[in-house]
Amino acid sequence: SNSNATFSFEDGGTDGWRGHGSQIANVQNSTALGMGDTHSLQVTFTNLSNSDYPYIAVGLSNLTNYPQGGQTLTAYVYQPSNSNSLTAKLFVMDNNYHWLSNNTMISLTPGQWNRLTFILPSDLSGQPRMLGIQFGNAANSSMSGDVYIDQVGWGP
Repeated sequence: SNSNATFSFEDGGTDGWRGHGSQIANVQNSTALGMGDTHSLQVTFTNLSNSDYPYIAVGLSNLTNYPQGGQTLTAYVYQPSNSNSLTAKLFVMDNNYHWLSNNTMISLTPGQWNRLTFILPSDLSGQPRMLGIQFGNAANSSMSGDVYIDQVGWGP
């Protein structure tokens, strides 16, 4: 697991994470799956097409500990085995409202926890406004279903 995890969702809540985009029907805490623990964040998609890129994000204004330039962001995403076309990437919005990411959507492997990483630019200044995970659908047909997020954090 991620020893630097800031969000493990073990408190039973969503910890400020919210969905953005009409294709995200719900964001809730779940005990259906956990990565080395019992809770995760369940994200429910509805009619996600290959031209949709909704995201979940959390504002960082209330965090006492936040990502610094040069650190690596890490998150784990579980895609159930009955869906096989989802992609995802981590992103950060900096203090000046710029979106920073790897610009590459990673294909998720069904039936396992997929590790997402993003190394923050070394010249990142100030406290980022938010961080999140953006999703896509690589298939030609739209999909509905769930993914699970756990062990989101940052460190050296």
